[in-house]
Amino acid sequence: MGLYDLGGPVQDLQVNGSTAYVLVGTGELRLLDVRDPANVQLLGTHRTWGTQSLAVTGTYAYLARGSRGLEVVDVSDPAKPVWVMGLSAAGPAQDVAVVGQNVLVAGGDKGLLVYRLEQQIYPPLAPPVIAEGLLTLSWPAMEGVRLQRTSELLPAAWEDVAESEGTNLVRLAMTGSTGFFRLAMGQALPRPTNLVWIEPGTFVMGSPDDELGRWPWEGPQVTVTISRGFWIGRFEVTQEEYLALMGKNPSRFVGDPRLPVESVTWFEASDYCAALTAREAAAGRLPAHYVYRLPTEAEWEYACRAGTTTRRSYGDDLADVELVDYAWYEGNGGGTTHPVGLKRPNPWGLYDMYGNVYEWVQDWWDFSLPGGTAVDPQGPAWHTHKVLKGGNAIMDGPARNHRSATRAGGEPEAASSNVGFRVVLAPRLSD
Repeated sequence: MGLYDLGGPVQDLQVNGSTAYVLVGTGELRLLDVRDPANVQLLGTHRTWGTQSLAVTGTYAYLARGSRGLEVVDVSDPAKPVWVMGLSAAGPAQDVAVVGQNVLVAGGDKGLLVYRLEQQIYPPLAPPVIAEGLLTLSWPAMEGVRLQRTSELLPAAWEDVAESEGTNLVRLAMTGSTGFFRLAMGQALPRPTNLVWIEPGTFVMGSPDDELGRWPWEGPQVTVTISRGFWIGRFEVTQEEYLALMGKNPSRFVGDPRLPVESVTWFEASDYCAALTAREAAAGRLPAHYVYRLPTEAEWEYACRAGTTTRRSYGDDLADVELVDYAWYEGNGGGTTHPVGLKRPNPWGLYDMYGNVYEWVQDWWDFSLPGGTAVDPQGPAWHTHKVLKGGNAIMDGPARNHRSATRAGGEPEAASSNVGFRVVLAPRLSD
């Protein structure tokens, strides 16, 4: 038996596998790991408003929010719940349940409203923004979307009131816009596997002058804005994945298909991304204007830091005693690579961001960062080397080289057994 203090009254509770979804009061959804009742762990939280009931199925949580209708939250990554969309109900959404492909919402004296789950919701929508009389809805990678309205839900007569017109935004003047709304999607795409969605945001890239273990080329620090969200590999690309797509395995360390692929040049890593893009595009699984590619250095460090400002994503760890739980490096690597995903992930669910193998990124190397502020930076125009991030377990792998700001350079045509990569699914850099 165990006791976990939630700090407030429990409004509702659902359990799906080893994860408990707890509605605390009416304002917060907490996701808990309950595999060990004596040691319950908090996985993630999601702020909500006026929520009275919840239901969980598959990768989504459905929150009944009274007069605010129904809220849909992507909980595929329990450490990082993502708001997907809000849906109007015929009356106050007092309770919610899921039966098969149907989401049932109790609407008070308006009766029961049934939503049919015809497809996965992908990609996630950003929360709606209302400013200067305009409602703006946006999503990372979908075009040809129409916003429709009806004055009555049962029966409904939907009319188009706004459309994206080839962009990823829909805007609607709020004056005289009462009614019920829905989005008519231009395309439905399957969720990418083994990728984690990273929201846009702003962070400080590089290390401060007084950070323990820093190298001089980690500054001056830059305040970076990532303006568009992207998907990033939960793991480094494995030998199994590389062999299946490219028909060869150049790695030195073999024996387990889940080992990271290594001994690849920057050009070979880029070729893998191009081949993956071609395969997924041919199968109709790519959002408009999105490609598989190497992350920029800014994207990589933003995802690695996962909202933190410390030396590492789990804290400063000045004595380097906790690093063994998160990374394969010189202190525990044994001079070889290890299957991906065996160490603890960062707060956004990414594994092996420190250690195992260095990771190629898109940018050319420079012996300093530019300082100041930047939006979606892509590094210098040219250099003899490309940037490597993350540290490694094979050579030159002391603890100081396994920090969020760590950066090194490598010749793009060189292949080394301590260098691999991970992919992002993101807008083309030229878009």
